[in-house]
Amino acid sequence: MYIRDLKNTKGHCSPCTSGAWHPTDRDQALTASADGSLRIWNVSMCGDPRGAQKSVVKPQLARPGRVQVTSCAYNHDGSMIAGGVTDGTVQLFPSSGGSSYRNARVGLVLPPSAQCHLDNHWSFASRPKTTFKSAHAPGESITSVAFARDGNMVLSRCADGTLKVWDARNASKVVKVFHGLETTHEETQVGFSPNDAFFYTGVDAPMSRASEGDGALCVFSKDKLEMVRKIGTKGNCVAAAWHARLNQLFLGCGDHKGGHASALYDDRRSERGMLVCVGRKARSKSNADFVNISLQNIAYTPHALPMFKEPMPGKKAEGEGYIGTRKSKEKSKKPLQVQSRKAAGTLLTQSIMKESGMIGDKNWRLQDPREAILRHAKDAEENPWRTRNAYAETQPEPIFHESEDEASDSD
Repeated sequence: MYIRDLKNTKGHCSPCTSGAWHPTDRDQALTASADGSLRIWNVSMCGDPRGAQKSVVKPQLARPGRVQVTSCAYNHDGSMIAGGVTDGTVQLFPSSGGSSYRNARVGLVLPPSAQCHLDNHWSFASRPKTTFKSAHAPGESITSVAFARDGNMVLSRCADGTLKVWDARNASKVVKVFHGLETTHEETQVGFSPNDAFFYTGVDAPMSRASEGDGALCVFSKDKLEMVRKIGTKGNCVAAAWHARLNQLFLGCGDHKGGHASALYDDRRSERGMLVCVGRKARSKSNADFVNISLQNIAYTPHALPMFKEPMPGKKAEGEGYIGTRKSKEKSKKPLQVQSRKAAGTLLTQSIMKESGMIGDKNWRLQDPREAILRHAKDAEENPWRTRNAYAETQPEPIFHESEDEASDSD
């Protein structure tokens, strides 16, 4: 029930595949879905309890089953809608929808209560006004459909690499088929120029390797039904839109590396749009604007300027503003060593002697004191006058110990 009876379902029950805005009514939109239905919406009633769904359109199938509607479009005044179906057909319906109904029949198995409505407020249509049978191979995705301004010419673009031209007044015969328009995207678009003199579509890389870019935009003449221009693009050309007032083409291209948008315009006829952006004078910056500070405008501290720097001790100045050689990073990281008298020696005399230069050997603290004194013994013996007068008054009298043998001899 939930899968079969689409007319009682509020909203699509599968992903949307395409969409289009009404050409004159800004509150109306059309969507196509993989659930096999087209739905018309009134976006101004999104908050209404009855919902924004205005009409449900179910394409007519030759065999029972489920197919996808992969593309949809309005005609120039919004009175007709077109849908491309994966069974290979393109079907046209009036946008007013079918007859409204109440108390629709519901099977034994009910869908979820949030989507099942027995008292519906939308119309339902299942009989197309025109059907282009076998427009494309069954199973192939019809990527886009488009109406000419007169409403008689209809275009259908397919993923099989073809673009077909149809006449709505004679649906049994195709007017023109263009082959070799390779595309791997299910969203490749087709459309008419604003003056209805040309129609266009995008292609992928295989056809346009000889052109300037990877992809191309192919432009065809509506009257002659032949290609008149092929414009190379960077990447596969998927989406295209021709602006009526600006007379400019906006393209959406992409490949496995990424996507980008570009604009094509005539420098003589396109007076606005891209030319206005390119030719517009740059806005003057005010004081309130953010100013980027470049590396050349860095504010230095006074002591970092060359005029305030002095040459390092032990270095000659090499001209005005000479700063000198900078110390190595390893030495600059070491803590400063503070000199103290205690560090020179354990005695005050040793510290004074070291500072005065009397003690020059750095390893003097490791020497034996006895060896240091005996080193001057010979000089003192040869020149006794150096120490005799200094110790004459303070020199103690020698007292000798008499042994027992000497005492017995004296007796």
